[in-house]
Amino acid sequence: MVNAKQIGIFVVAILIGGGFAFGGIASYAGIVGGGQQPQGTGEFDATMPEQNYQESPYNMSLKEQRVLAYENDIVFVNAFYENEEQREQLQQLQSLVQRFDSRVYVSVASSSSSSEILINYGIVEFPSAVVTGGSGVSQPENVTVERISEAACNGFRNLGDQTSECL
Repeated sequence: MVNAKQIGIFVVAILIGGGFAFGGIASYAGIVGGGQQPQGTGEFDATMPEQNYQESPYNMSLKEQRVLAYENDIVFVNAFYENEEQREQLQQLQSLVQRFDSRVYVSVASSSSSSEILINYGIVEFPSAVVTGGSGVSQPENVTVERISEAACNGFRNLGDQTSECL
């Protein structure tokens, strides 16, 4: 006859076997990683824009902008407008390129442009800007040359020759 000890051992064996079976199925189905992580090189292929100022969005992701800003100690200004008056106001941001010795890249684009930045930052009021630098990302409240200039100064990891502009 079967005693309680044998039934207990049988139940434990079934539970252990079921656990291994579930683990194998989950690993095979891709639900869990199976203990292996993909081996990436850690490299990121991003290229600097050809122009410091353009009236369309830079054709790069937020991650690319952050990596380039950090590696090259530069700042990206992504400004967006809704009407012609706002566009003319934002065109004044072009002066930042000379002010910061070409360490600032300015993009002035329409709110109807398909920019990842508009979506990721939930921008619905215009004019608006997102400033991406090596030390972080900011969204100044009032988009003026002076406000963006302050945000650019805060975005540089190392001020270098721009110390006089930022103090």
